[in-house]
Amino acid sequence: MTDQIGDPAVRAFVDALNAGDRTAFQAALTPDATMSDDGTERDLGDWTEREIFSSDGHLTVEKAQDDGRSFVASYSNATWARCAPVGASQSATARSPASKPARPDPERREGHLQGR
Repeated sequence: MTDQIGDPAVRAFVDALNAGDRTAFQAALTPDATMSDDGTERDLGDWTEREIFSSDGHLTVEKAQDDGRSFVASYSNATWARCAPVGASQSATARSPASKPARPDPERREGHLQGR
């Protein structure tokens, strides 16, 4: 639930992802945003199109701390069904300079979107 997220940059990112809003999603990221999935660098545009927008991606925040800059969430899409909860690294280091990715449990799927 995004009501657990007080940081407007993180909230905008999660809301855009869940709404399938490509424009708002891109606006939530810095121009130099990068992406890795399970430790492998990915092309941000290709990955988000495949894993979020073309497959009805949805992020459910289960627990949030530090105004949402650290959170645990479950992710699902039409391709992968529901993934186990992951740490805040699945979210973006969006336009909030205070955003800090957390270290998720190594047994869980890990993804990173990072900007400034």
